[in-house]
Order: sequence, then C-alpha cells, then structure tokens
Amino acid sequence: IFWGDFTGDGAPDALAWADFDTGGSSWNHGVGLFRNEGGRMVFMRTEDEVYGMEPRDPHFETGKITLTTSMPGPNDPLCCPTQARAWVINTR
Repeated sequence: IFWGDFTGDGAPDALAWADFDTGGSSWNHGVGLFRNEGGRMVFMRTEDEVYGMEPRDPHFETGKITLTTSMPGPNDPLCCPTQARAWVINTR
C-alpha cells in the first residue's frame, strides 16, 4: 500500500497493489484507489491500465499518481524484467 494525498484535502489517500498467483508460473495483479473520508479509507475504483512488477517511487498530486514498475525488455524472460516504466494514474 502506498499512501499520499491525491484528493487535495491534506489527508493521506491510498493506492493498493496486490500480486496474486494464477497458477503455474503466471501472476496477475490488482490496483485499487482508496480515498480518505474522515479517517476511513473508502474504495473508489480499480485501475486496469497499469502493468508490471515491483511498483515503486509513487508520487501523489491532486488528481494523479505517478508510479514506476519493472517491465520486460525485448530479450527478458517474463520472470525477470529489466526495463523501468513510469505510469500516470488519473485519480479524478
């Protein structure tokens, strides 16, 4: 879970990233946005357009979150991505 204010109200909101095993050697993930309403985290929505492994370096701003993940390069096996990719998540 990554914490930061994306609603602009000064309270920490959350981006939750969950990896899960789908069987064999495959994995999937889910990304959810939660806003802080009076100290209670309320689910807003999922984000289906962010991919990769090893989420890191989140930066929260009003209306968006930027996040970096590792993605497979041209010769990388799926297990071992070596390329960094930045994502922008619209939180409005």
